[in-house]
Amino acid sequence: MRKGLCLVLGLAALNLAASISWAQGYGDAMVNGLELARRKACQNNLHEIGLAMMMYAGDHEEAFPKSFGVLLHDGYVTMAKVLHCPSDAQAYKEPDKHDWKHMEVAEIDTAIEPVLSYTLVEGVDHKDAPDTIVAYEHDGAHKGTGRHALFVDGAVKWFAEADFQKKLAEQRQRPGAKKPEKKP
Repeated sequence: MRKGLCLVLGLAALNLAASISWAQGYGDAMVNGLELARRKACQNNLHEIGLAMMMYAGDHEEAFPKSFGVLLHDGYVTMAKVLHCPSDAQAYKEPDKHDWKHMEVAEIDTAIEPVLSYTLVEGVDHKDAPDTIVAYEHDGAHKGTGRHALFVDGAVKWFAEADFQKKLAEQRQRPGAKKPEKKP
């Protein structure tokens, strides 16, 4: 009787260990799947921003806007949530409901600053080379694994962090490139 009980308890312990191991692996896959979904949503946000910037450039002598607030003010982007990466550690909180058209652009930029996950590259316009980065997401949104960049031609590309830094540094070395005041 005692040997049978030990055998049953031993098998139960092995079963429990196997179940925990399986659940842990399943949990990792679930987390990775959620991050991939967030990464795709981020890519879609930048794609939408790119379309808005192209429309803006078409209406403003091929010049890109100087801030995201301009896109909201002029109605090219209608929801501030597009300016927030879902993987950003800072939780998204909808800015107070605003009638963006009746605000100054500087006021809009201040209102959206807490939710903004992306940076515009200064000095880039619609006439630059198609492989020029025009906007990118802030560092760390995807746990330091990399980030998306939006190009002049509207393409959005994922970069490992080291590759992104290399691409941005190369872009800054181009003749006529505007040097940023702070590191991304």
